Order: sequence, then structure tokens, then C-alpha cells
Amino acid sequence: MIRICPIGVPGYLIPFIKKEMNGVTVMKDEGDFTEIEVDPKSILGMFLTRKIRPDYKVKFYALTLYSTKVGYKRAFSSELLEFQNSAQFRVDLSFEELDSFYKFLDCNFRSSFYFFVKGYSLGSNSHQKIKEAIEKFCDHYELLEYGYSEKQLRNMFNRFQKKGGIYKLHKHERLSGLFM
Repeated sequence: MIRICPIGVPGYLIPFIKKEMNGVTVMKDEGDFTEIEVDPKSILGMFLTRKIRPDYKVKFYALTLYSTKVGYKRAFSSELLEFQNSAQFRVDLSFEELDSFYKFLDCNFRSSFYFFVKGYSLGSNSHQKIKEAIEKFCDHYELLEYGYSEKQLRNMFNRFQKKGGIYKLHKHERLSGLFM
């Protein structure tokens, strides 16, 4: 049931998805499977439904993440299933749709980061308070393991703030340019 796709899943999204979406994790040998049920009425579910455009009622989607150790590093794969009337079907997304799916999750990750730091520092521009918030976020989502540093995340936070991320969110404008 594991399908490795040629679209790169950014590794840092895996702990973010697992912790934010509360999936059921099963540990097995050197790896683990996590299955996350996605309600079609949730934002992620609506995103998937819009891409797939089914002409039937989907009961729920299931996002399955698999990770295993390969040497000193971890390898990941994912599969997306849809459930209708107690039967399961594989969701076949095109490369472009898969890429959009992961970019959507990445945008959520980055927005969560920005609002966490903003909330933790209570609007303060104190370098120490922002650094402390970034360190807590890194620890919670194991970001240091994926090559992130406090400096990179601070730069990302500053870019979001300077380019008007909150304004763009309220005006439903594209956010992708804020993070580059």
C-alpha cells in the first residue's frame, strides 16, 4: 500500500502534519506508519475535493505517511486514499496536483510558524523573545533535524512581516511569494 511518488515531500512537513493532524501511528521495525483521517469539509479536505472533483460523496480521505531509517537519515513516502461507502480507493493525483498539495501544506506550516512566533512574542520586536519563540517552534516540530536554523527561521519571519502577510491573508492573495 506504499506508493513512492517522484514529488519531493519536504521532510520537515512530516512531524508538522503528524502533530497538527493527530493521526494514528503504528511503529514497525525501523519505521512507522501514520494514518490521518481528513474530513472532506475541512480546509485540507476541501482542497483535495476541489482537485479531484468527485461526482460522488466522499466519506473521508486518509493520508498515510510512512517513514523508515536509511542509515543515519529518514526516508518518507505518502499515500492518499478516499473512503466512500466503507470501500477504499486510491486517489490518483497528477504530478502538478501532488506538488500543489505539498505546497498547500508548506504554506500552512509557514503561516503557523509566523503566527506562533507573533503570538509567543506578543507583538514584541525583542530579539530575545523572538529567538525564544523560534527555538520552541524548532523543538516542537524537530526542525533542527531537517536542517533549519534559528537564523533561517528568523529571516523567514522577517520576510513575512515586511511583505504584509496578514494583509494578504485577509485579502485572499497568494502567499507563496512571502516565503521565498
